[in-house]
Amino acid sequence: MDNIGKLRKEWGEKLHMFAYSYVHSTVVAEDLVQDVFLKILEHKINLSEYNNVGSLLYTILRNKCLDYIKHKMVEENHIQDVLDANYLMASKYALEDDSIKIITDNEI
Repeated sequence: MDNIGKLRKEWGEKLHMFAYSYVHSTVVAEDLVQDVFLKILEHKINLSEYNNVGSLLYTILRNKCLDYIKHKMVEENHIQDVLDANYLMASKYALEDDSIKIITDNEI
């Protein structure tokens, strides 16, 4: 088993529980944990240089969780803005339709 495999076996479940406490989704927590190990591989982080590997893993994961939460907040705000704009536009057209109807009714 390679170093990442050993690390995953030793820390995977603990990291998953930690991520879940932030994001409240098993699937998202698992993705974020995978991202931690992927980051270690991509950046060729030499784990032997760290006295406390657990601290490194938790720090990377915490940052990924916070980034995820920030992204979700921006996404939800954007969706709400779109819904609000659609509601306002629909209200405007409803008022215009009512105005046309009143004018038409008065002319008859």
